[in-house]
Amino acid sequence: RYIGDWSSDVCSSDLIAQLERLGIERALIYKLAVTTGLRKGEIASLTIGQLDLDGDCPQLTLNAADEKNREGNSIPLRSDVADELREWIANIGGGSPRHTLSFSNRGASDTSPA
Repeated sequence: RYIGDWSSDVCSSDLIAQLERLGIERALIYKLAVTTGLRKGEIASLTIGQLDLDGDCPQLTLNAADEKNREGNSIPLRSDVADELREWIANIGGGSPRHTLSFSNRGASDTSPA
C-alpha cells in the first residue's frame, strides 16, 4: 500500500502503532551505534543475555566471534541508553536471554540502519 494514500484502511491504528514502534526501535539502534561505536553487524549479533543493565556501570559484552578484531569486549553503556534498552525489553515482554537486539524479528521488513 502507498503510505501517501490516507484512506482509513491504510492509516489504521495498528499501522500507526507499528510505524511508531519501528521509529522508536530505529532511534534506539542509532543511539546504540553512536554511543558505543558498534557496527551494524555487531549490534545485530547482540542478545539480551549480553546486556548487564542493572549494575552500577551498565554494559554489554560483545562476543569475540561477532567483533571485527575477534577479541570480544565489554562496552560501557550510557545510563540513558541502558534505560531505553530496559524499556524496550519490557515492551517486548521481557524476551529470553537469546533474543537478539536486531529489532527486525517482530514483523518489521527493514529496521536496520543504512
